[in-house]
Amino acid sequence: MLGAATLSAALDRDTIYEGETAEVAVTVQNASSEAAPSAPKVENLTFQLTSDVETRLTIVNGVRTSSRVYRYVVQASALGEYDIPPFTLELGGATLGTRPLRLRVLPGQNPTIGQYAFLQLKVAKQRLYVGEGVPVEIGVAYRLRGSQYREAPQLQQEGLTMGRMEQGERRAERFGGIEFVVDPFRTFVVAARPGNLKLGPATLPFQLPVRSRLGLFGGELMSVKLLSSTIDLEVLPLPTEGVPAGFAGAVGQFTMKVEVSTNLVTAGDPILVTVEIGGVGPIESLQLDSHAEWEGFKTYAPETSVELRDPLGLQGTKRFAQAVIPQSAEIKALPPIRFSYFDPERQSFQTLVREAIPITVRRGTVMVAYQGGASPGDPEAADPEVAREIVHIKTRLGTYGAIRPPLAMRPWFSGLYVAPLLVWLGAMWWRWRQSKLASDPNLRRRMRVARLVREGLAALRQAAGRNDTETFFATVFRLLQERLGERTGMPATAIDELNLDEALRGRVEDELLDEVHELFRACSVARYAPGRMNAALAAFIPRVEQVMARLEEMERR
Repeated sequence: MLGAATLSAALDRDTIYEGETAEVAVTVQNASSEAAPSAPKVENLTFQLTSDVETRLTIVNGVRTSSRVYRYVVQASALGEYDIPPFTLELGGATLGTRPLRLRVLPGQNPTIGQYAFLQLKVAKQRLYVGEGVPVEIGVAYRLRGSQYREAPQLQQEGLTMGRMEQGERRAERFGGIEFVVDPFRTFVVAARPGNLKLGPATLPFQLPVRSRLGLFGGELMSVKLLSSTIDLEVLPLPTEGVPAGFAGAVGQFTMKVEVSTNLVTAGDPILVTVEIGGVGPIESLQLDSHAEWEGFKTYAPETSVELRDPLGLQGTKRFAQAVIPQSAEIKALPPIRFSYFDPERQSFQTLVREAIPITVRRGTVMVAYQGGASPGDPEAADPEVAREIVHIKTRLGTYGAIRPPLAMRPWFSGLYVAPLLVWLGAMWWRWRQSKLASDPNLRRRMRVARLVREGLAALRQAAGRNDTETFFATVFRLLQERLGERTGMPATAIDELNLDEALRGRVEDELLDEVHELFRACSVARYAPGRMNAALAAFIPRVEQVMARLEEMERR
């Protein structure tokens, strides 16, 4: 005998934190239909039906009960308390419904998750000026092996612009007496307006290993969202008094160097003026002062190039190469060149000046048509100024000389026909190569990893010569991460010994997989039990070289 059809629902938890999800289990009993119940519509809530459907059949005292459990993932796009209406199911002309549910979504991060992973947001200074670049670090801290993330943190900013983000070297750091692994991501922010602004929070989708019934953290992962704290910034406006003429908004500490291609030209010929601005600040956004006085010159927009001395782009040199053409021989000097900036350390405007550069401008060649009535060879018939500039036709032949073969008959001249073609082909190949690199991130990563492997193997030999065990095995660990990450398409920092089987099983021979495991274990022993490592570091180098070569042959995902 089959009991009456019923419909019930239960939340796995009634309180979640920002970025987390909850699960609703909807149980359908004694229903002839296998259709899934309909989820209610709630503003700022989404319900996603999973493929995990559980079927049960029980018989008690002759009463048979069949049930199917449907699971829905609930995600909130806003904080607050939500009343979830009944889930419904149409069955035999009647509508079954569950009891209403209630869900709370709180701000911040679940404190339990923070015991195992968190984001640490740090800024170099909290009091800055509009236009000033300030370094920022987002540290991804975690302590459980097998933790994973697949992208860089996202940083919210109010009234700020953010520079490029670079990942730094992994480090170990203690928090509350517990050691965490920290992956630092570094960037910089520039304030676009004055006032009290907020930096952050930083967010990152993260996967944590789940604790088993035995109290161990196994291979199953739980998706969470890490959330950092926010930092209050006090942004000061630039002074309105004493602003130099032509100030283009540069903020930082800078130096200036000016060079000219020549100081002796003919009127109408160009002079290349190169201005180098170097120092500390948002280098790529620098502009020359707008008040340069080039009266008497024809000028062209400068071509720029940037050479950075740090990965973030806050230190380096920007070059402005500008062609200027003097229009007359009366010009005696290039005008002074100025660059103004605001120094946040001195809290004042500064102006760098390169004084006027003397130049000599010769008159251009003058062509005068012959006018009848006077002999072209008569110096009195010509204008005296013109006579000094015109070379008249010779009336006597000069001395005789041997005639050399024409250029076209000289052997080296034929090479000039081929040279432009070779240059053109080289330029086309270079352009194709740059376009290929720009459109293919996998190729860029493969080339970068190949370079890192070459440099790393050389570093291993140096560390072995110094008997530097710590540096040696840290380099081996990094080479394995970079090569495996490039081959599997995973971030290098997500590669460790725990997920090797998942990433490589079935793609490489078991013997190679065992060798990779052995190298990872050697790195772990060198890190956590250095006294157990012997000094024969050179013996590891051929093993590492062989593993690197065989992994490179593995087909990339």
